[in-house]
Amino acid sequence: MSGEDEVIFEAGQNEESRDRPMFSSDVAAAWIDEDQNGDYFLRVSVDLGILGRHRLQLFADDDHKSAFNEFVEHTRETQD
Repeated sequence: MSGEDEVIFEAGQNEESRDRPMFSSDVAAAWIDEDQNGDYFLRVSVDLGILGRHRLQLFADDDHKSAFNEFVEHTRETQD
């Protein structure tokens, strides 16, 4: 991978300052987070048993990014 195709992982936030999860259970939790470009993505923490807890970052592809951003902003407006 090179140039524009290179994937850069976002640094994790301090969990104490992170918004409350939009979903949380004993085995998984999910947060909406924002990347350096102002686009939203899903940060998921999953308990894989003996393998421990792992965090994943799920990004919308370019075709769906603007719709996902609008969805997140609308959801945040209605929760306030």
